[in-house]
Amino acid sequence: MAYQIYKFGNVVLGNIYNSVNDLSSGATIEQFVKLSGGGVHDAWGGEKAPTKSTNLTKRGAIIATNPLDFKTQLQLLKTLVGQRDKLWRLWDDGTLEWTYARLVEQRSQRQPDHISHLPVDLDFVTVSPTWYGENQQSVTADLTASPQTVVVHNAGNEPVTNAIITITTPVSLSSPITSITMSNDISGCTWTGSLVSGDILEIDCGGWSVKKNGTGAWSISFLAGKKSLLWLAPGDNEVQFAVSLNGGLPQDIESGMATGVLGAATYTDGFSVAKVTIQLDYYDSWK
Repeated sequence: MAYQIYKFGNVVLGNIYNSVNDLSSGATIEQFVKLSGGGVHDAWGGEKAPTKSTNLTKRGAIIATNPLDFKTQLQLLKTLVGQRDKLWRLWDDGTLEWTYARLVEQRSQRQPDHISHLPVDLDFVTVSPTWYGENQQSVTADLTASPQTVVVHNAGNEPVTNAIITITTPVSLSSPITSITMSNDISGCTWTGSLVSGDILEIDCGGWSVKKNGTGAWSISFLAGKKSLLWLAPGDNEVQFAVSLNGGLPQDIESGMATGVLGAATYTDGFSVAKVTIQLDYYDSWK
């Protein structure tokens, strides 16, 4: 099963007939140092090397029934040159995936026998290191203990490096949260600061930014032996969250009065109240 370069932004490229699609993965970033005794030193060690920006070409022909149709189709393609947008690939089973790319050149050469068709080449350069699933995934959990493990599944075959983690505190938070640590097997970091009732902390792992209530609040330290803010490996990821605060986390309680044959009694029982909420938004990541 293979795929075709299907769409750029909102422009469907399906009207390019007899198309030849570049399915190359792209080369990895090399970190080789030649050694005087022969061989090389590989700076990546046992890690998987990341991929460079990739040049992708879609080659085919536009078909037209009259000169105006030719002009319209060709000018549309020329208008896209220089733009950066989502480049979509369509697998044979109907699956759609996208990556950010820029159309750097459109090439055409007209010959005398090109009466109703015109060969075209579209050259793209990918900006994102991987392809992403069509729909954004979202995992939400209430933080009722510290540490607490949240399972996040990446259905792709490449690590997700651009998840966005949003931590929302409830109006019932009795004391400030002074630090938040998030980690899994391959990555992890600690944010320090102060979160009080109603605050929203957003950690953008792809954009390398941290915002508290929409304002920059970068105060990050990385965990020993871990890389990046938070990466999600292919498959299930057990992401552990731990917080530091004075006092306890909001609990599920309801207070009331019960009346029975032995008289009245007070009780506490399970009931939903506002909690510290963690939300992870991400796209499955594919080579």
